[in-house]
Amino acid sequence: MTKPRHSPPRIEDKELLELLRKARDGVIKFSGMHGPRSGYRAMAGAVVKNIDELAQILTGDPAYFHLKGHSAPPPLHSRPKE
Repeated sequence: MTKPRHSPPRIEDKELLELLRKARDGVIKFSGMHGPRSGYRAMAGAVVKNIDELAQILTGDPAYFHLKGHSAPPPLHSRPKE
């Protein structure tokens, strides 16, 4: 595997990453239409894994397409009592 770059993606990379995001979302949607032991779901998982690996090569971030948490504070009930 190629060593990931740690510089910001080039314009062409950004366009490719957007296309990969759309493809990844479509494959995940397709995967959800099939049972957990389906061969289709297994193949879709492999495609998603390959898309994630390509995104890592382009961005240096192994979780580039994964949902990121937001910076909102935790709910009051989960905060430590003072």
